[in-house]
Amino acid sequence: MFSLYSFKVWELYEKLGPSEFGLICQATLAICFKSFGAEIEALKQTGHPDIEFGFRDKHWRVEVEFVSPQKDMFEIKDDDIKAIKPLSELDRGYFAIFDCNYPVNWKLLDFARIMFVGKGVFSLSKLDSLSDSDLSAMCTDWTAKFFAEHESEIVSKRFPGICKDYIFG
Repeated sequence: MFSLYSFKVWELYEKLGPSEFGLICQATLAICFKSFGAEIEALKQTGHPDIEFGFRDKHWRVEVEFVSPQKDMFEIKDDDIKAIKPLSELDRGYFAIFDCNYPVNWKLLDFARIMFVGKGVFSLSKLDSLSDSDLSAMCTDWTAKFFAEHESEIVSKRFPGICKDYIFG
């Protein structure tokens, strides 16, 4: 399934272009968490953090990025860290990276692990080793199914339509 999934993601990336694909990654992760029971509070096309929601009795702040195929490094910037910094005991900060290399997967890193390594340029394998492996795997599996079932809808509706139908509709 993952080889076909990777191919479909690459096709989607080519059809949408990097900017729209990045927005679709944000929307897809928000829909994913909504399917897990989260209450989506905000999904920002611009500004930080990208997604805010209530989940597991916490307020989550999530910054979402993607790594295009054939890139093996990623830069965590100061703005990204500031965007997800927990503001209270009830906050959770996460950095979510949608890795479009084979096999396509999510890497979700909590704030504490990011603070452990700090800002800078890291290999994707290093970031994978720091990620919340269970949560990342759950999001990867869910996203694979969503992309397979909704590919043409994603292309036609784009970010606004997907948000309206699946997040705020």
